Amino acid sequence: VASKWQIILFVGILELFDESIEPHYMNGRKPGEFPSFSKAYSEGVGVPHPVPFDLFDPFGTVGRLLDTEEKKARGRAIEINNGRAAML
Repeated sequence: VASKWQIILFVGILELFDESIEPHYMNGRKPGEFPSFSKAYSEGVGVPHPVPFDLFDPFGTVGRLLDTEEKKARGRAIEINNGRAAML
């Protein structure tokens, strides 16, 4: 029972953080784009203390691996093909 409440509390904290960052997802932010913890901390909004990792790409590996547009396009094509194969 306690594990269910841990999950509910964690998701609630994420939702509270998401609601406190501008622009709100209903007023201009892309749907599904979660705000960065480190960017919000540097701007002085959201979390009152530094959070060591962001939710997406916590170690910065995606930025290093997909540094050119060709690599991004190739990665997207691979992801689309994987999705198509999964639907078979």
